[in-house]
Amino acid sequence: MSQTNRPRKPLSAVWLEFLGSMNLAVTLLMVVAIASVIGTVLQQGQPWQDYQIKFGPFWFDVFRVMGLYDVYSSLWFLGIMGFLLVSVSTCVVRNGPQMIRDMRNYRMDVQGKSLRLMHNSRTFDEGEAPEAVTERARGILQAAGYRARTKDQGDHVIVAGMRGSWNRLGYILSHVSIVIICIGALVDGNLPLKVAEMTGRVELEKRDIPASQVPDVSTLGSDNLSFRGNVTIPEGASADLIFLNMRDGYFVQKLPFDVELEEFRVEHYESGQPKSFESDLVVRDPELDEPIRKTISVNDPLIHKGYAIYQSSFTDGGSQIELDGYPLMGGEGEPFDVDVKVNNSATITAGDERMTLEVDGFDLYNVEPAAEGSDRKFRNFGPSVTYRLRDESGDAREYETYMAPAEFNGRSYYMTGVRTRTGEPMRWLHVPVDPETGGLDRFVELRNRIQDDERVREAAETFLDENMGDALGDRREGILRSTVGMVDSFVRGGLDAMLANVEEMAGSEEEARRMGELYQRVLDGVIREIYNDLLADEDRPTGQDMTEDDAAFYGDALDAMTALPFHGAPFLLKLEDFDHVQASGLQIARSPGKNTVYLGSALLTAGIFLLFYVSHRRVWVRVEANGSGSQVTVAGSTNRNARDFVGEFRQLADRIQGVEDPGTGDRT
Repeated sequence: MSQTNRPRKPLSAVWLEFLGSMNLAVTLLMVVAIASVIGTVLQQGQPWQDYQIKFGPFWFDVFRVMGLYDVYSSLWFLGIMGFLLVSVSTCVVRNGPQMIRDMRNYRMDVQGKSLRLMHNSRTFDEGEAPEAVTERARGILQAAGYRARTKDQGDHVIVAGMRGSWNRLGYILSHVSIVIICIGALVDGNLPLKVAEMTGRVELEKRDIPASQVPDVSTLGSDNLSFRGNVTIPEGASADLIFLNMRDGYFVQKLPFDVELEEFRVEHYESGQPKSFESDLVVRDPELDEPIRKTISVNDPLIHKGYAIYQSSFTDGGSQIELDGYPLMGGEGEPFDVDVKVNNSATITAGDERMTLEVDGFDLYNVEPAAEGSDRKFRNFGPSVTYRLRDESGDAREYETYMAPAEFNGRSYYMTGVRTRTGEPMRWLHVPVDPETGGLDRFVELRNRIQDDERVREAAETFLDENMGDALGDRREGILRSTVGMVDSFVRGGLDAMLANVEEMAGSEEEARRMGELYQRVLDGVIREIYNDLLADEDRPTGQDMTEDDAAFYGDALDAMTALPFHGAPFLLKLEDFDHVQASGLQIARSPGKNTVYLGSALLTAGIFLLFYVSHRRVWVRVEANGSGSQVTVAGSTNRNARDFVGEFRQLADRIQGVEDPGTGDRT
């Protein structure tokens, strides 16, 4: 028994077959598709702390190791794109020439047996001479849109027709387009920057410092091939750089030109949401005689030398803010004002305490849904400023203060929100507006007077004498001291703190309830006496003659003082004036591979169209002499839409055979 050993394929042939295999190409395309879905669903290129907050420490680390925060520039994605490029290129090199030959090959040497074995085949005898049949068959095929060729094989003649050979070109275009797209993706994949970072030639800057202080090792030259970064430019300012955010740091990317923002404009819907925004830009390039001026908007960028400048966002550009300060320390300190720009800070001295004011933002419009029953859907509360007050220990609270008083139930209030941690809801302090002057002076004066122990004692004496007279006897002095302490407890901790002290003194829950009601009546009476004195100093009616507005102000002021302890600052800040400066957020991209990808996408669309909607059809007519007539074999094949081709083939065969039309009796 003999055994024949097959010769082993060379390793190069094995690798060539593997790289050009359909299975490998499909697998790589599936991986790229999955990666593209991840890159679309998961927002790319955000600061790492945002991902940590969103996913938590565990999943943040998992996704970071997998490189999912910058999928399209990750080494594994670029590696797959490179591997796909090699694989599809191998397919094109191996099969492309055969496809081209197949487009031009009419297969004139086909055997009669092969034709008769085809699914679409018919053999019949014809009374006409072979020459006449051949000529008629060629004319019929050409009339049906087939390109026809005739070849005399000696004992028979072959007429071969072919239509839709462009279908083969679809295979080539679809594969070549993938190669082109891969090349474009690799060009825009920042591979040189990855290599430079891996070799230590560049390093991410992780400190929050001005661009002028970023070292050269973290600054990229204008010759960088591909990038996409952001810069915020205030009105009247210019920039010749952008910031490339990567992982937990950034690079500074230099530009070969300056971009100046002349003016920024924004329109809003009634709901307060931005309707449209645009920037008037001036690009000054040393290589140009005149600067380029253009107004850009969303989806309408400025293109210059392959750099695309997109309208991305907008923010405050350093508005000048003027704040009036009102001390709440019982007469200590004088009213003050603070002039500061957004994104800057200032120091405020309040008594013995120094606090740092950090202005975070300014909003010109604050639109909220209107109250039920209003004739409007939305209500604009006007300008507001957001800031932090940081004490000497570093602890800070965040505040939001509106400039204009807000009206609720017919009364006006200055509104200030405060929270101790980011993400918490704001707790709002409603400070009543002086019905005479429209300011905060009356409220601040009342607040400071109830911190004056001498005034409080005098008011307590008046209240107790009018309500209890000589019934107090020897307890009078103790009750006066207790009343002064009660008011002080209210000033420091609000009504809750005062009632907490009552609960500590009471022997039972019922006693605490009775004492709480008594203390609240006494507190109201003492503060009301102080308020009457304040109105008298303003030559306003007091007591029973107090106006309705002044009485409403007192109740609102008492509510505001009850809420003041959570305010956490020894003064109130009121937004007095501002000089609004806007800034435009620009995204500047250099993407030389973009047009390459567009070309590949267009070729892919054309290739898929040819593959799916164009059928490569062939028809052969074999004619040989049979006595005084001819024997004819008609056969056909198609690579797509076989069911439709059956009807077309039957019609062609009937016409070649000369079958009579049953409706007319004529030969078709």
